[in-house]
Amino acid sequence: MSLWVRLKIGFRFRKTIVMMILMMLQSTVVFANSAPTYWQGYPYSEVLLVDASSPVSIINETLRFDFNAPAKERHGFTPTAKVTAAYTMKNTSHSDKSVQMAFSLVSSLSEFSVKDLTIESDGNPVSYQIYPAMDEAEQAYDSDQKFHYGGLHISTAELELPGIDLNQNAKLLRYQIKPVTGEDLRFEVSFKVDPQKTRLIGKNFNMASYTEGKGASIGAGVFGEQEQTVEILVLGEPSTLKTEVLTQDGKEADPSDFRLEKEEISVAPRDYLMDHIRRELGRDIRNAIEDTQLINLYLNRISNDGLVAGYSLLDEVLSVSHADRIITLLYTVEFPADTEKTVRVGYLTNGTMDRRETSMPRYLYTYLLSPAKHWQSFGKLELEIRTPQEAPYLIESTLPLELQEERRYTAVLDGLPEQELQFTLYNKEQVTTLDKVQKSLDGLRYLPMIISIIWPILLVACLVIFILRRIKKAGNGN
Repeated sequence: MSLWVRLKIGFRFRKTIVMMILMMLQSTVVFANSAPTYWQGYPYSEVLLVDASSPVSIINETLRFDFNAPAKERHGFTPTAKVTAAYTMKNTSHSDKSVQMAFSLVSSLSEFSVKDLTIESDGNPVSYQIYPAMDEAEQAYDSDQKFHYGGLHISTAELELPGIDLNQNAKLLRYQIKPVTGEDLRFEVSFKVDPQKTRLIGKNFNMASYTEGKGASIGAGVFGEQEQTVEILVLGEPSTLKTEVLTQDGKEADPSDFRLEKEEISVAPRDYLMDHIRRELGRDIRNAIEDTQLINLYLNRISNDGLVAGYSLLDEVLSVSHADRIITLLYTVEFPADTEKTVRVGYLTNGTMDRRETSMPRYLYTYLLSPAKHWQSFGKLELEIRTPQEAPYLIESTLPLELQEERRYTAVLDGLPEQELQFTLYNKEQVTTLDKVQKSLDGLRYLPMIISIIWPILLVACLVIFILRRIKKAGNGN
């Protein structure tokens, strides 16, 4: 073997060693950041009186957070609490009243649990209607530090797309593409439409582009010899669609390398969309929400997506199922004249996880008390928090909660507090300086693992470099 060949092999070997080291370092960083340091939660609120002129007052409310009641499974990164708000209410008038009430919470449709939600009047179930807001949830505090929700847009009428009747049959184009040679291909559809007259909805497409003045294109990858089926629903006026089968580098594919079949059928757009929506959601939630409320969420996304280019991708439209939004429950309680009733609302809640400054997470929960100010009057408020094992200590609270027994905090207040209820749970009685120091040292806990992985590679690299230098020296001696 010549000296040049030996040096060339040595260079490649050293390059390989460097690449291996970089790859190992990168994978270690990913592992170290596999859990978030902050997970945002949303506040829940008191029952809201819809008619502010109602003569019904709240004599007493018992509000309980029980972190030991729910099943062990949980969503997100915070302990789950079973929240029960029991109201003793009185109709102060001398006539019977039908009182409409509303209760709002924040959840995605995919995680909203109907079976864990209860509304009762004197122990009897109360029927309710569910109204999910069309926009995603936002939260902020105003200049007076009063919390308010954004994204509360609810409509009882079905949304309309400009110039499009969802109950009138539309054209559905279905394309089946199958590579013959096993080469990876790309199926692409190009078009230019007026969004005020035409909307296209593509199914199973995973790429899209738009150029102002030239139009848009949507595409789908076709890999190996696996057949790919895509669909385009054409709403409104017909449009000219240009279809192409391309190689992965964007060149036109040889017709002998694939088979392309096209099918054109007529469908009812509303039925087509509702069929996909029902498949996306669990049975409980889709049976609990009226079809008009459901389809409005997805029509809102279709409307916004297609404002410029005139198209939507169905997978992205269906993703609204996983976005947090305000969900309002509307129900009516019957009050005979001069009578009291106990109205109870129960549900599960999660909070905000924060370990940006501590090695162990703090869990923050917020409950909005201010909506209760709309009742005619508000009497006594009794609070109880039963904390979880993983975070048994209540270290901060906006209200004067006191420890009564292990993992049980209570408070009794006359009247409605001015501030909202916020409390923080932690695994110790307080956050110490040591906890913050440990957080700053968290990154070092992976150091032994990093060293154990890298030192053999470094050792081999040093040996290789030593050997190559000896070879080079021997070659210079010759």
